Amino acid sequence: MADPPPQRDAFTNYGYAFQAPSWRQVFSEGNHIVLTRIFRQSDESFASVLNSIRLGEEGVKQITARLVAECSREVTCAEGIKPTQIFARNADVDRINMAELAALPGDAVQFRSVDEYAFKAGVEESKTQKDFLRDCIAAHDISLKEGAQVMLLKNLDPMGGLVNGSRGVVTGYVHASLALAAACAFLTPTQLAEATSVLAKGPPGFKVPVVRFVSGKEFGILPAIFRHDVPGVVECKRTQIPLKLAWTITIHKSQGLTLEAAQVSLVGMFAPGQAYVALSRARSKEGLEIVGWDNKIVPVNKVVAAFYGLGPPPLVREGWVTFCKWRWGSEEELTAEQMMNAGSGICVRL
Repeated sequence: MADPPPQRDAFTNYGYAFQAPSWRQVFSEGNHIVLTRIFRQSDESFASVLNSIRLGEEGVKQITARLVAECSREVTCAEGIKPTQIFARNADVDRINMAELAALPGDAVQFRSVDEYAFKAGVEESKTQKDFLRDCIAAHDISLKEGAQVMLLKNLDPMGGLVNGSRGVVTGYVHASLALAAACAFLTPTQLAEATSVLAKGPPGFKVPVVRFVSGKEFGILPAIFRHDVPGVVECKRTQIPLKLAWTITIHKSQGLTLEAAQVSLVGMFAPGQAYVALSRARSKEGLEIVGWDNKIVPVNKVVAAFYGLGPPPLVREGWVTFCKWRWGSEEELTAEQMMNAGSGICVRL
């Protein structure tokens, strides 16, 4: 009798969402909707260039070279805030942020998160707890100084410009109770209740950082709750000041952000889509500075291209071997028809 397939590890990336066994059961071919309207960039020519890079269109290397030439000049910001640098690798980001922080006078103030885990019934804890929150955008420990350049990690007041990605400089610290009183003017009832609950559990006299944002406004930044669930395994909650050092960030952590001023390095990219993600964080070409390019463009993933109908339908191999080993204990490469009959949902039909 064959051994049962190994239990699936919730932390392993088994491919793209459309490669999941359930995809074709939920989304039929006629139920795929492609979103095409771009909100971040209002300049249609800039958006078109970015889209060419995203899709890996013919001549993309020349298109990128022209954009690099056009954006190889210094970009400046208001309030003495430097453009946020975006790099491909964590090592570069950590090195630059720590060097910038160390160069500031005075002692650093550390903020440590409170992490909570609620495991589902019958689930054995197979990983150390920190692994469950390893991809949380808020760090477990944050060290700040006056003058530190930071980025907001939560939407606090969209109408007032306090959104995920807003950048500013730490100007001091204030008692959390005073920051809460000031925040009543813009927090939603849900946010206010959450902030009140968090502060009630904190130590008396707790102080929070005050940040002056690009807009010139100053706010005390209260702790916020970041949730991350692993379906069927655990519900995680991290309570932390929603800030991170923002002289530099990685391309991965920049996803979803909109930056008024960004300084992008296109050196050392190693994954499909990185160039597009990094460049498209900028709202406009005027706010984009490109500081390095090694004359390489990481190609578009063929599986993704096939899914969007941008190339010949390949045998969707990526992720398939891993999936087969997990489900059937075999690495046999099936044909597209066999995949469909097996109900895997991994095959892409165009």
